[in-house]
Amino acid sequence: MENNEETTKASIKFIQTLNFEDEILDLYRKIREKLKQEQYTEDELESVGNFSKELMGLRYEIGKKISNMISTVKKYGLDDKPISEYLENKFKQINKEIPLD
Repeated sequence: MENNEETTKASIKFIQTLNFEDEILDLYRKIREKLKQEQYTEDELESVGNFSKELMGLRYEIGKKISNMISTVKKYGLDDKPISEYLENKFKQINKEIPLD
């Protein structure tokens, strides 16, 4: 049986090979850019209920991509938990690249 580090590497390599990572990160960048364009702050993101149609569409699209990725990862018997942590760290990097405050 593989150890956690090997499992994590295999799961991440899998999403990179199938371009899930690029597609999701590109969508996340678009969301951050649109939020910045619409002059949202980080604090507002926790309580905003009325996003523009474009932002809602992007949010729906990224949710669908992430759900599809997780489903595919599980279908191949890989662990999706390290992928969630990996993407969260990537999202944090993008947040630094495209700050809202």
